Amino acid sequence: MPVPTHSDGELVRRADGRYTPEAVMVITCTTVSLYNGIELLSLIFTTFKRFRGLYFWSLLVASFGVVPYAVGWLIDYFHLAGNIAGILINDIGWMLLITGQALVLYSRLHLVLDNDRILLAVKWMIIFNAVVWHTTMTVLLFTVSYRPREGRASYNPIFNILEKVHMTCFCVQEFIISGLYLWKTIDILKTALGGTRRIMRQLFIINILIVIMDIALLVIEFTGHYLWQQGLKVVMYSIKLKLEFAVLGKLIEFLQHGGEPVDSGQTPMFGFVEVPPERPAKGKRAHSIEGPEAVGLESVRTRSTVTSSLKPPQNQHNVLGRIMVRRSVNVEGSVLPEADKKSGNSTDELCEDVSRAS
Repeated sequence: MPVPTHSDGELVRRADGRYTPEAVMVITCTTVSLYNGIELLSLIFTTFKRFRGLYFWSLLVASFGVVPYAVGWLIDYFHLAGNIAGILINDIGWMLLITGQALVLYSRLHLVLDNDRILLAVKWMIIFNAVVWHTTMTVLLFTVSYRPREGRASYNPIFNILEKVHMTCFCVQEFIISGLYLWKTIDILKTALGGTRRIMRQLFIINILIVIMDIALLVIEFTGHYLWQQGLKVVMYSIKLKLEFAVLGKLIEFLQHGGEPVDSGQTPMFGFVEVPPERPAKGKRAHSIEGPEAVGLESVRTRSTVTSSLKPPQNQHNVLGRIMVRRSVNVEGSVLPEADKKSGNSTDELCEDVSRAS
């Protein structure tokens, strides 16, 4: 949340003309976050084939939110264009970044979680937190900003309390979404082997990193380091958005190859990206490698049923616990019949209709 993190009497330069450590931190965090934000925007427009769907728009909005958040914070701290201008720009970026990040997490949750009630509850939780806290904190922020200068240094006690409460609510929201994702990932890991286990382990680690960053922000907030919390928040959120590209790439890789081991040297990291083939050197013949068809996350109806045998297979050549994945993919709206389910096997729906997220 954009907060007035310093008083108007605070100097950003020392008597010898050097910047204070706080000013250096503001400049550093702003520079890093702006770089990450611009890089994210360029990656989005050069990576996605189709500019539509909840995942695309939430990722775009959250990535764009990094820019006004950092710019507004810089303007407000150094008084480059008045108090209201910096706070307003920062506040807009804050709303886009926080709720956009939550929608990014939600938009890919259905890939591993097949429970309509839980997905609906998560969606309404995001909507409720966005409406309540964005409205409340924005009104309170401008109320505090219009107070006399001498009163702004100590802040409004109500603002102080609600600042911690709203940040806790948003962090708990991300804990819940990441927790659901980790829960289903652990279930898959219990029966996964080979390439599937490697991919899901990497997804597990990425979500653990997201939780750790949220915990770190909460600790900084409750210790009263508001300026550091605001600077590290925009940097950490930009890093979490960059991790989303790794998450999506691994999920598409998993779904396209049906849980089978994947040779990363033969397939692109992002299964939904069309990568042009490399030109062969002079005097050498080109060898074509068949890769998976490029697909868009929001335009493909994919259903993967992961089955694991509860009893030892009759055929001794089969590997115990081996995951068998049966898939039917609808690329342009045509629904293919789902694979038959064998009796005696327990099934876990890995991926439901992708379009339900939007």
